[in-house]
Amino acid sequence: MKRKKQYTLIALISILSLTGCGNKANRITLTCTGEKDNSSGIEVQNITTYHFNEEQYATDYSVVTTQKFKDKKVYKEYKSAQENTIKTNSQEDIIYDLKSDDKKLSLVFTMSFKNIDKKATDDKKKTIKAKSILNTYKERNISCTLKGITEKKLK
Repeated sequence: MKRKKQYTLIALISILSLTGCGNKANRITLTCTGEKDNSSGIEVQNITTYHFNEEQYATDYSVVTTQKFKDKKVYKEYKSAQENTIKTNSQEDIIYDLKSDDKKLSLVFTMSFKNIDKKATDDKKKTIKAKSILNTYKERNISCTLKGITEKKLK
């Protein structure tokens, strides 16, 4: 009986490793990393990650903003404001998260937007295409990486 369970477990792991869990292996992902900005005395960097469906429309995206502070008072003000944003602005399709490190005076604030493709009107569909989003970042000289497809295959 014990041997039968082991074989079943091995077979299950083999099947999952061959087929994967869902269709995420073919998922198109665009990650754009902004340069660190320290102009306000706070080091800030944004990393935006988009996921696209088969038609290359954005389905969701998240913006992760990392902030490093020198002044503890300013850190506490920003932390309080971001905690308030989470409490007062949460919606079904927008998820907020905040990770703070009081010793290092750093905040990692994440905003995740879901169901973008389902909410977009026909007029707005063009703006959520992978190629259009990538071009917008290129125009702003922001570094991006594309996974799951080559840039030449974008429509």
